[in-house]
Amino acid sequence: MNPQFRSLKIGVVLAFWLCAAAAYSGTIGVGPAFDPGGEISDAVKLRYHARVNKMTADTLKIIFQTRRLYNPNCTGPNCQTYLLESNLYTYWVQYNDTGCVPWPPTNAGPSRFGQAALWLSIPDYNQKGMVGSRPVDTASGLMFPRVMSGIDNITALTKIETMSQMDIAGQDMTIEYARGSTDPAR
Repeated sequence: MNPQFRSLKIGVVLAFWLCAAAAYSGTIGVGPAFDPGGEISDAVKLRYHARVNKMTADTLKIIFQTRRLYNPNCTGPNCQTYLLESNLYTYWVQYNDTGCVPWPPTNAGPSRFGQAALWLSIPDYNQKGMVGSRPVDTASGLMFPRVMSGIDNITALTKIETMSQMDIAGQDMTIEYARGSTDPAR
């Protein structure tokens, strides 16, 4: 596909999405759209840029942004897809990472309503217990401390979640997912 046409297509989709968001306050999300046969078959890294220009919400709002990973060569009952979320919220909670604290964090500081926040989550909808998150460095761990939370008060559904520890309105962000080692020693 011509890159200019692809950019125009994305711009039209986002413009439609923004109009729909203004008219309807229900569940709205942003996700990729591939032409038939144009899917990515062996990704090792995904990087994109985001920005919240201005925050005006006075109630809880969420923009869901999801990616789903799977092994296309896998067959049988153990082949599951795993969801990675990078959602934008209209609030955040101040807390420290003590190695996946429970929700709500027992060491929580104030809740910051009316401020934009990026929440990175790895839910376990498959109930396989195969979720985890490890900061790549100290600064990442301070900016995105981990918390172990449930999903919508549904028994047995859990997720590892991290939320930005600052108001991200007006900030340019780069979000990157990369295939990494599953070796716990690394």
